[in-house]
Amino acid sequence: MNEVIEAIIALLRANSTINDRFKVIDFGPVNISAKSNLPAIYISPITTNIIGNRTKSDQVIYGIKLTVAMDLRSKFGDTSSPVPAHKQLTEWIEERNGAGTGYASDTIMNVLRANISASNTLIYSDNISIEYPEPIEGDNYRILTAEITIETAEASLLRP
Repeated sequence: MNEVIEAIIALLRANSTINDRFKVIDFGPVNISAKSNLPAIYISPITTNIIGNRTKSDQVIYGIKLTVAMDLRSKFGDTSSPVPAHKQLTEWIEERNGAGTGYASDTIMNVLRANISASNTLIYSDNISIEYPEPIEGDNYRILTAEITIETAEASLLRP
């Protein structure tokens, strides 16, 4: 599991635009007490499912959550017509390219979809979901989040 999370962190940090946008890209749950850490991406494990088969090997499927967090009151872009945090959050995650045929190169979804494998044995699944829950209350501020859930599959593990 940690190998996959480390690979996702490395992929996000390798995209210079994403790396410049976020103050934190790291393991762990959202630290709502530190407004100075926002915007941030926190990556944490959710589940491990093991599927046994008759060949004495198991397929392991990991559930991983990326929580993208920002201050709800933040404004982005040109000061004469700033972009609200809700709109900016969805654009950073899933904005389409100019032709509308795929994700823009500087989006989180593009990084995840363009890099289908983390190693020779770890393969990302097509199962990715994005949720935009209600804002979280922080100390005198509100945190807007998006939760991206990914399933990854390990090719096979031999049983003892």
